[in-house]
Amino acid sequence: MLAACTVARHREPRSRRQLRVTGWVTAVLVAAALLWTTPWDSWIIQHGVWSYPSGGVIATWWRVPLEEYLFMAGQTALVALWSLTCQLEMSPVDPPLTLSYRNLRRWAGCGLWLTAAAAGAVTAAVDPHMMYLGTLLAWFGPLLALQAGVGADLVASRRQLRVIIVLPAWLYLCYCDRIAIAAGTWHLSAAHTIGWQLLGLPLEEIAFFAITSLLIANALILATDLRTPGRLALHHIRTTHAAGHSTDPLMHNANRRP
Repeated sequence: MLAACTVARHREPRSRRQLRVTGWVTAVLVAAALLWTTPWDSWIIQHGVWSYPSGGVIATWWRVPLEEYLFMAGQTALVALWSLTCQLEMSPVDPPLTLSYRNLRRWAGCGLWLTAAAAGAVTAAVDPHMMYLGTLLAWFGPLLALQAGVGADLVASRRQLRVIIVLPAWLYLCYCDRIAIAAGTWHLSAAHTIGWQLLGLPLEEIAFFAITSLLIANALILATDLRTPGRLALHHIRTTHAAGHSTDPLMHNANRRP
């Protein structure tokens, strides 16, 4: 409702374009969330990381309850609509960035998340209590690394917007999760979690909502940033140019005009 009211107030061409882009990107993100999260969710259910009461779900597919699929899609749509509202209400802020700073930000962000993913995989393999948190980092870390490689500097230039998108959504989802766990809707295994809690919510759940909300927000900020297509096109041109200057003689002969 809030997003609809915001859209109705903003009828300028820039806002209409943002609405179209957000709609398409949200549809893609919902599909991506289902496709990417389901194998990991199924795996951690199989290994007893979390469970649900017998007869407490409508149906399951690949061990994952139907309600979990609805939650994946719902969280993506929720964050996307909130992101649309925030982006329409806030003016774009694009501070000048030097080329060296942009590259440093992208490489550092990519390296940081890849390191976190590798550390998560190792700790999950050697310590059963790290199975949830470790596999969470190992599974979703590469996606955040990819986003950082494409445009860590772009999302950094909208850091205030990103905080406004992620923080309320993250807190709301944590609140809903706390109620669900207290009601016995699902249960986390003490053998596969580190046992730290904040206001009754396990650290792993707090990290899950933070990481997934950040993924959605980053994707929407990058997709609606007018600089992103040019950056991807430039990368394609550089790749094609490099292929055209291959040291293989056969490639040179193939590229030579008659």
